[in-house]
Amino acid sequence: MRIPGAIRSMSLALTGICTIGRATILPPAPRAKRRTLLAFPLLLLSACSGSSDSTPTSPSSASIAGSYHLTAMGGNNLPFTYQSGTTKYVVTSDVLTVAEGGTWTESGAYTQTVGGVASNQVISDGGSWTRAGSAVSFDHSNGTVSYSGQFTGSGFTLSDETFTYTFTK
Repeated sequence: MRIPGAIRSMSLALTGICTIGRATILPPAPRAKRRTLLAFPLLLLSACSGSSDSTPTSPSSASIAGSYHLTAMGGNNLPFTYQSGTTKYVVTSDVLTVAEGGTWTESGAYTQTVGGVASNQVISDGGSWTRAGSAVSFDHSNGTVSYSGQFTGSGFTLSDETFTYTFTK
C-alpha cells in the first residue's frame, strides 16, 4: 500500500517512527524533529491557502475600473497616422481611466500638421459610463456618446463614428 508523502510526514512528526514497507524510519534528532513539527502546519496552510472560487470572472460581471492604454486605432498599432483634408494627425498616446462610480477621464497626445507646420496637442475628455453586461457606453459630460463597444475582461474594443479603438490594461 502506498502512503502519500504528507501522511508519512504527519505520522513521522506525530509518533517519531514511520514504517514504509519493510523499512523503518527512526525518529529524527530533536532539532530536526522540532523543524518537522513546525514545518508541517505551514505545509498544510500553504496547501489549503488560496481562493476556493476557481471560476474566472467573466467580462460581463468583472469590474471595469482601471486605466487602459490605447494600443490600436482602426486596427493599426500606435503611433497611428491619418489624414483629414490637408491636416495630418499622428496619435502617439491615449489613456482611458474608468472609475467605479460611473465616471471616466481620457488623456493623451497627438501631433497635428497643418501646412507643413507640426504642433503637439493633448487629448482631454471625460464624462459618465453605463454598462449592460459586457456592452459599455462612454458619454461626454454633455450627454453625447463618445465611445460605445465591449469590455473584453482585459480592456475595451470601442468605436465612434470614425474609428475602432483598442484599449488594454
